[in-house]
Amino acid sequence: MPAPGAEHWSGEIHPLDREHVADAYRCLLAEGVAYQVEFRIARAHGGPRWVTERAFQVRDAAGRSNRIAGIVNDISERKVAEMLLREADRRKDEFLAMLAHELRNPLAPIRNAVNLPDPHREPSVDHFATVRSIIDRQVRHLSRLVDDLLDVARITQGKITLRQEAVELAAAIEAAIETVRPALDRKRHTLTTKLANTPLYIVGDSVRIAQVFANLLSNASKCSLEDGAIEIETGQFDDDVRIAVRDKGIGIVADMLPHIFDLFVQSETSLERSEGGLGIGLPLAKTLVELQGGGIEAYSPGLQKGSVFIVWLPLAKHPHVTVQPVDAHAPLHMVSGKRVLLVDDSVDAATAMALLLEADGYDALALSDVFAPQIVLPDIGLPGMDGYRLATEMRGRVAYRPP
Repeated sequence: MPAPGAEHWSGEIHPLDREHVADAYRCLLAEGVAYQVEFRIARAHGGPRWVTERAFQVRDAAGRSNRIAGIVNDISERKVAEMLLREADRRKDEFLAMLAHELRNPLAPIRNAVNLPDPHREPSVDHFATVRSIIDRQVRHLSRLVDDLLDVARITQGKITLRQEAVELAAAIEAAIETVRPALDRKRHTLTTKLANTPLYIVGDSVRIAQVFANLLSNASKCSLEDGAIEIETGQFDDDVRIAVRDKGIGIVADMLPHIFDLFVQSETSLERSEGGLGIGLPLAKTLVELQGGGIEAYSPGLQKGSVFIVWLPLAKHPHVTVQPVDAHAPLHMVSGKRVLLVDDSVDAATAMALLLEADGYDALALSDVFAPQIVLPDIGLPGMDGYRLATEMRGRVAYRPP
């Protein structure tokens, strides 16, 4: 280290750090104050390096300061990690604020719709149908938001399970289109499908594959103006299947492209924000594709120039394998006359489910000593004993064993 009174040893301190380093160094020289400072060293090639410097005066037997001793450590990796954590924390806060907004939005029309019927007169059929339609549409929207959140939680915790089955690509795309059809119709979007001349088969989870395409089509719809055009195209390239989803919408700015699949990242464009959503559809799509051995890419010439998302999935090597149908809205198989036991710590949830089962022809009866249910629907998150343990206990009893 230099002798007291000399300039700081480094002449390559970053311009933004020179002043506070000089102040700390002067205090060390003049007053012997403990010196510890972090700063960047500018380099001719490559980015700056972060260092932390500690120093103190060394005194002789008479107590006079005759030199300075210190140590410098490179902390660049730590600083990068800190900046990433701060950025992740900022994005998390933005996401939570957006989540609260998105969850609250459907509640207002639901509450208004519930209060619409006049208790002093019977509502008309048209009035009732309108109210029911509003509640149904908003509850479906809430359900999609919650499903996306649950999927993110399952993936981040490594709890998601994917089936391996032969899936016809055209069927998966058809299921995806059916899922997003209401959004497309609402904005009068024109959707063009260009499928390969021969059937293409992939191996994966049919429901999750359809979810990937639905997320991409939903994103294209959100980012397109009314009467816009969206296209989905498939083709085979060697041992892979290529699926491209194109739109002519708002596009993606260059600095956003590297982060478009990051969790909790959403475009700042007013159009996409006005369409709602949590900004987790694309990260979900990317993760689901990669879990099934594929990849996904995003391209855009810039703002107002549209975008294209390309999915690559491995082609099934044995397409003769029995193909599992993909149905986004498969009807439930109803059987009337069954005794059903509902187990739920929420009275409202149990009452609503009982009414639904009764409407579908089941016998929803109160629990009694002689009631032997043929079907048991337990809630998973029960206090004391969860639904899984309850089902195990009931299966072990003779009265509840299946015939």
